[in-house]
Amino acid sequence: MRLSETMNYRVAIFSLTLLCYCFIVLVNVALIVTIILDKNMHEPMYILLATFCMNGLYGTTGFYPKILWDLLSPVHVISYSGCLVQTLVILSYACSDMSILAVMAYDRYVAICRPLEYHSIIAPYKADLRRLSAKLFIIPPIMNPFIYGFKLTKIRNRILGITCKIQR
Repeated sequence: MRLSETMNYRVAIFSLTLLCYCFIVLVNVALIVTIILDKNMHEPMYILLATFCMNGLYGTTGFYPKILWDLLSPVHVISYSGCLVQTLVILSYACSDMSILAVMAYDRYVAICRPLEYHSIIAPYKADLRRLSAKLFIIPPIMNPFIYGFKLTKIRNRILGITCKIQR
């Protein structure tokens, strides 16, 4: 289905896409703010998680605004420089995502398998890290906060505590 064929449904598609984008921003910002505000979460794994969410915001901001603009615009073109910028943002987002996942996996590996060496020098394990990063895949940013963040008890309890305070 071409974008021009969806013009009859553009307001509905625009609304759903905007809702999805707002939801991505909301869950990622909620996780980032929670980690920043809670001093108990200033540990490598949580800092990596916040970085992961920041990168998700960066990637979606490089993608969604143009799609939203195209849904409402009668002309669906992009300049050459705009295309290059969007390509750069999406590729750098994907590379950063894979790198952050690799570092997170390595952090867990060292913490579990080599606890006596946890927060020490990474140099001896560079080859392992490269092999691991080659096997990783990209998970859409809407799922990252749920898969890696909200499942963690500390973060879930902190967000529920903040939500309860706001509702009062």
